[in-house]
Amino acid sequence: MITRSTTALSASSSRPRTHRRLPARWACLEQSTAAAVLLTAVGRRAEWRHGVATDPVRLHAWIADRAGRPVEEPADTSLYVVTYTPDGPARAMNGTAA
Repeated sequence: MITRSTTALSASSSRPRTHRRLPARWACLEQSTAAAVLLTAVGRRAEWRHGVATDPVRLHAWIADRAGRPVEEPADTSLYVVTYTPDGPARAMNGTAA
């Protein structure tokens, strides 16, 4: 059975293969956007999040599963404070998932 988390994982893991076909920048924003669009196209839902970490200041974008856990991301993703998710900043700030 394919679960929503499995679908998010599949979409997320397809990102490295896709960038080889595109002659452009392929960083976290582009990767997470592609995964979010792919998940939407197949009727699955995942959180598309943007965040900021300090010392040094850095930005990151990623996909989170329904429980709010980053999908296929390094452990230091937990250092980022969520600043935006298309579902709204209040929902992102309190870390809840539907």
